Amino acid sequence: MKSFDKGKLSGVLPMAKRLSYIELANKACSVKTFKNEVYKLKGSLAVNQDNGNIEKIADIYYRVRTALNDDDVVVDKRKQSEEELKTVNKKHNK
Repeated sequence: MKSFDKGKLSGVLPMAKRLSYIELANKACSVKTFKNEVYKLKGSLAVNQDNGNIEKIADIYYRVRTALNDDDVVVDKRKQSEEELKTVNKKHNK
C-alpha cells in the first residue's frame, strides 16, 4: 500500500460517509424536504402528511433536508440540496 506525503494532501478534506436511504429508513421516523413537505416513514415507504401520497424513500431521498427520530430529535440533515445527507453529532441533540 502506498503511503501519502502529508504535504501533498493539504487542502483535501476527508470524505464524509454518505447516508444511504436504507440507513435513513432505519434511523428516522419522519423527514422534511426542501419544499417543506413532511413525510412519515413506514418501512421503505414515505407517506406525505399533507395529502397522503405514498412514495418510495429512494424517490424522495435527494429532496430530504432534515430527518427526525421517534423523539423528534434531528438525526440527519443537509443545508443545501447539492450536499450529502449527514448524521448530526449527538452532542447537539440535548
